Amino acid sequence: MLDFSIKLVSGPQELTSLVARLDSAPALALDIETVNWWDRHIERVSLIQLAFREGRQLRVAVIDALAGLDLDHLRPRLELSTVTKAIHNATSDAARLARHFRIHTSPIHDTMLAARSRARDSSF
Repeated sequence: MLDFSIKLVSGPQELTSLVARLDSAPALALDIETVNWWDRHIERVSLIQLAFREGRQLRVAVIDALAGLDLDHLRPRLELSTVTKAIHNATSDAARLARHFRIHTSPIHDTMLAARSRARDSSF
């Protein structure tokens, strides 16, 4: 059975606590949600979802990006070169993190590209 917990992060103390917990994570799964994604001028990131292991437990943090938090605190962890970030459709999500928050996520494992590559390799 999978042991996990989900935490909504909508305040500065919750964000500070989350960032401290990310220090021991060797890898992160990341996904974002946007509103008004069809118009680059009014588009906004609404949620940032992070999953990571803490010991043998899986932790999931859902960050309310519309709550006015200083998301600059996430930058060091998301830009740390020794921590791989798994992102589905990283072309979109990483570009939005850079555009809206100046967070340049790396290194990235794009699960969408990996799935396409695997499908292509297994086709006849």
